Amino acid sequence: MDQAAFASSLTHSQHLSAVAQGSTPWRQPRSIHDPKARFPGFHQRRTHYKAGQSVKKGYMPLPCDMVMHESVPMTLSDGTTLYSDIFLPASFEDLAEVCSAEQRVAAIVAWSPYGKQSGTQILSDYPFHCGVPPSSVSSLQKWEGPDPAFWCANNYAIINVEMRGAYTSAGDLHLLGYQEAKDGAEFVEWVAAQLGALAVSWKIASLRLKGLAGIAPWEGMMDVYKDVVCAGGIPDTGPFSLIASAFAGHGKVEDLAATINRPGKEGLYDEYWEDKRSTVERITCPVYCVASWTSIFHTNGTLRAFRPPPNQHSTMASRAQHPRMTRLLRAPQRRRPQTLLRLVSQRPPDRLARHPQNPPQHPQL
Repeated sequence: MDQAAFASSLTHSQHLSAVAQGSTPWRQPRSIHDPKARFPGFHQRRTHYKAGQSVKKGYMPLPCDMVMHESVPMTLSDGTTLYSDIFLPASFEDLAEVCSAEQRVAAIVAWSPYGKQSGTQILSDYPFHCGVPPSSVSSLQKWEGPDPAFWCANNYAIINVEMRGAYTSAGDLHLLGYQEAKDGAEFVEWVAAQLGALAVSWKIASLRLKGLAGIAPWEGMMDVYKDVVCAGGIPDTGPFSLIASAFAGHGKVEDLAATINRPGKEGLYDEYWEDKRSTVERITCPVYCVASWTSIFHTNGTLRAFRPPPNQHSTMASRAQHPRMTRLLRAPQRRRPQTLLRLVSQRPPDRLARHPQNPPQHPQL
C-alpha cells in the first residue's frame, strides 16, 4: 500500500470510528476496589528488585537487579492521562537517564485493558497454571504480558500500560477500534522518543507510527466480528460478556456483546464492526506473529492476519525487507521468549524466518 492509498485508508478508518462511536453501547466496569480486580493501590514510586529474590514463593528467582518506576503518567493529545509501570535494568535509577544514556534500552509495550499489575486474571486462576510452571516466571508479568525478569536481564525495558479507561487511567474504555489504536500510537511514539519501541497490536501498527521497531501480536485478534462474536454468521455474545465483566475502571466500558443485538441490526456487519477490524495491509514494520491451536478467540484471526492480503504486493515487498522478524510460530501455549529475543535482536535468520509470501502448505504441530 503506497502513501496515497494509506492516507485514503486512514481517512476511512477515522470516518468509521466517528460512526461507530455514535452507536456504541456502554456498560459499567468492575470497581477497582472490588477484591477481584486485585488493585494494588495507586502509588508513584520506585521499587527495587535484587537478583536471586523470589517475588512470590514458588516462583522463579530474579536473574538480575531491576527497578520498577510505578504509575508513570503520559498525557494523550485530548488531555487523557494514561499510567504505566516501567521495568528497567537496575542501572536506570532515574528515568531521565534512559533518555541520555549512550546505549539506550529498547522497550516492549504491553498494551491491554487488564491493568498494569496482576489484574482480574492471573495464571493461578486457571487449571494447571495455564500449563506454565510457576518456577519458569517471576510473577511480575501482567496478564498476557511479557515477564520483566527475562527481558530486563537482556537489557530491555518492559512497559505495562493501563489503556484509556482501564484501572487508574482516565476516560472510557474503548475496545479494538480506531480510538484505541490512536491512543496506542500516541503512547508508543511517546515511548519511542525516549527508547526504541516494540508493541503488540495489529491495530496500532496499522497507523504506521514513528519509532515503532516492530510488533509481536501474541494471538492477537484481527476481526472481532468474524473471529469471535459472529463466527460463521452465528452470533455468540458469551465470550465478550465474560471478558467485559472482568474489566475494572472509573468510567464506562464499551459493550461489544450488546452491540450484536442492536434492534434492527441483530448480527449484521456494519461500520461499527468494520471499525474493529485490523487493517493489516497497512502494516510495514517487522512482525513476529504467534498463534496456538487451542484458542477459541484468537487462532483464526491470527492465521488470517499473518497471510498477506490479496493484491497487496507493496505490503508483501515491505515485509520482505525484514524477513528475519516475520514468522508464524506454530507452538503450544508455552511461551518462547528466547526465540523472540533472537529475532528482535536482528541476529542472522538461519531457519527462524519464514516470509508470509511462502506460508507452509501443510502446517504441522
